[in-house]
Amino acid sequence: MKRRILVTGAEGVLGSAVTEEFLQQGDSVVGTFHRSRPESAWKLNSEFRWAQARLEDPSAVGELVGRGWEGAPFDCLVHCAGGFRFGAADQLNVTDYDFLMESNLKSAFLLVRELLPAMKRQNFGKLVFVSAQATLHPGAGLSAYAASKAGLNMLVASLAAEVRPFKINVNAVLPSIIDTPSNRRDMPTSDFSTWVAPGDLARVIVFLTSPAAECVHGALLPVSGRVGSS
Repeated sequence: MKRRILVTGAEGVLGSAVTEEFLQQGDSVVGTFHRSRPESAWKLNSEFRWAQARLEDPSAVGELVGRGWEGAPFDCLVHCAGGFRFGAADQLNVTDYDFLMESNLKSAFLLVRELLPAMKRQNFGKLVFVSAQATLHPGAGLSAYAASKAGLNMLVASLAAEVRPFKINVNAVLPSIIDTPSNRRDMPTSDFSTWVAPGDLARVIVFLTSPAAECVHGALLPVSGRVGSS
């Protein structure tokens, strides 16, 4: 059955991989971008639409969700958009803190607030959020980032309880380091083979929206790549 999917941050490495997975299985996808519209991705695919949206803006999120897919409500959300800042607590400024809380937590809350009424009416929905394994064992320099993602974890846990009477699944993936060009530039001496490949993480995410994952609800699923392998 063709479903209507909203993928935030579809211009990013992970969002692009997630979008590709959904399109390959025949779903319809609206992918969000923040600043400049990407030119090439899926431009010939009639089941894909770009949508510009400031996800920390309540009115922009309301408009995005209200449009749906050609006027029909979304069946699934994959919230890949987010932000990262590294720095000790006494070095990060308030602007950095606000950026992390808005991009990682407030955006998720606003999307949920707009999406849930229609999902409840149709008694169906799949919500998958991208958190971080740093919420389990945060290291130095990750205090504000880990706090914003930990808040997302608690949002998922509470939502799972709230929507239990409906056929709505709410889950989050907690990846370790994702193998992206920017992460390779920032950590050039790391062993990239131990990182999580975007395509692998995308397949886990898409699985969580599938009928096979119907019984997975309220999960905070670590996705660790091959960390610690020999």
